[in-house]
Amino acid sequence: MRTFITCALSILVAANAALIAQSPATQNATGRVTAVAADSITIQTSTETLTLFVDSSTKVIGKGVGTITGRLKAEGRSAVVADLVQQYDSVRVKYGPSADKGPRAAEIRIVVKAVRK
Repeated sequence: MRTFITCALSILVAANAALIAQSPATQNATGRVTAVAADSITIQTSTETLTLFVDSSTKVIGKGVGTITGRLKAEGRSAVVADLVQQYDSVRVKYGPSADKGPRAAEIRIVVKAVRK
């Protein structure tokens, strides 16, 4: 029985390693948002300007995101990135290649919200 469990775990580890090797490389970037559109976000990092494609599967995390999403849902519409992320917000973004539109943001984490006047 112990041999069977060891063998099964070895197969699972090997399969997981193969899946990780096949997945496209994810990169991280931290910077300040310079522009937000319905289908893209542009951030200025310390070394470059990145414009990343966003879609309905892009996850946005940050203080107040759930409240805004709930309010928009109550109004009968879905939240888009432009509703949640604003210019001058400091963000940390996980991104990778997409099939057709260039780099795609998989996750946008709002680190510091910009001060609104």
